[in-house]
Amino acid sequence: MSTVNTVTEQLTRAGQAIEHGSFAIIDEEAGPHAYTDERWPIVRRMIHANADFDFNGLTRFHPDAVRAGIDLLLGAKARAAPTSWPTWR
Repeated sequence: MSTVNTVTEQLTRAGQAIEHGSFAIIDEEAGPHAYTDERWPIVRRMIHANADFDFNGLTRFHPDAVRAGIDLLLGAKARAAPTSWPTWR
């Protein structure tokens, strides 16, 4: 798996080097895992943000979670919250 992050890439070269180095360490320490290429970057980011490798193996995804998140971020009218919560429009 590549440690290149094209979605939330750091803006400075120093930030990029730190983030890529951190992701490489996480990939090495985590070793083989059962996450798809679509889900692993999310789990890796969780590990990176919390410095907690327990997220590897404990994190479960709803089958539609990644697609719903992408749709919401792209402004689609997908709903990922109970109807009593404010919705994205």
